[in-house]
Amino acid sequence: MPHGFRKYLQKSKMSERTIEDYVSLIEQFFSYIDSLHKNNELELFEIQTRHIRDFLTKKQKEDKNELSTVNKNLTILKKFFNYLWEIDKIPVDPAGKIKHKKGNEVKSAIVPYEILLEILPKVIQNKEYSNLKKVIYILALHGFRIQDYHIYKKDIIVKQDSVTIFPKLHEPVELFSVEADLFVSVYHDSMFIDSPYVFNTKRKKEQKYVPIEVMGIYKHLSEIKEDYNIPLNLNTNNIRHAYAFYLYHTKGYSFERIAEVLGIENYSAALLVRESEKRIQNAHETLEIRT
Repeated sequence: MPHGFRKYLQKSKMSERTIEDYVSLIEQFFSYIDSLHKNNELELFEIQTRHIRDFLTKKQKEDKNELSTVNKNLTILKKFFNYLWEIDKIPVDPAGKIKHKKGNEVKSAIVPYEILLEILPKVIQNKEYSNLKKVIYILALHGFRIQDYHIYKKDIIVKQDSVTIFPKLHEPVELFSVEADLFVSVYHDSMFIDSPYVFNTKRKKEQKYVPIEVMGIYKHLSEIKEDYNIPLNLNTNNIRHAYAFYLYHTKGYSFERIAEVLGIENYSAALLVRESEKRIQNAHETLEIRT
């Protein structure tokens, strides 16, 4: 994490889950900055207010973030740049004058989880899809966030008829049958890459592999959305909301159990379910999907 920010957060006694959320967003921000300046890396003091605003706008459009999430992301960035200012890494805080947004929430809707499950066999059997695309979708249905895909090769146990995955925060996931075979195929391919992670992206500028980034994951999910005529946005955030709704209302999981599964705090699980209820309600009257 840049310039000791993780250690700074740990000293503030934040939970490890919250720290990972902060770290993930900052990593996404710098990936965005790198994508803008591929041939001329920006120094910290060159980052301007417009870079932060543009990143938040881009992320809001891609993730279909609610206003509360946009403001949360801004809070994280404010904390990071204030930290850099406090330790004299930057002369001016570029996030200092950005205000949190006010106004009415824009209604958003999510695809019911049962429909995503119906599409799963079609995704698995699609001969035009890479095993990586299939595995990304499989894990998304387990409620994976972007950082949950940053799985170490050492945290995989392959058995004769199954594979167990140990993400850093998310509850361990065990895959069976064809799903296990697909994951093991991707896992074995990763052994030929000089990286400790199972899922990787190669940065051309630096000519090195880094953990798979948000745009790589969203590209695969977006293509599945288009191929199966899903009229609503398909990303890890929306799928995670649909999964939380399914676990609570169909499987009968408590908030505490959902928190364990998804690797979040109990109160966050309750908020996730409540928000998912709103999004499902928004979808019921208009959702039409051809599979």
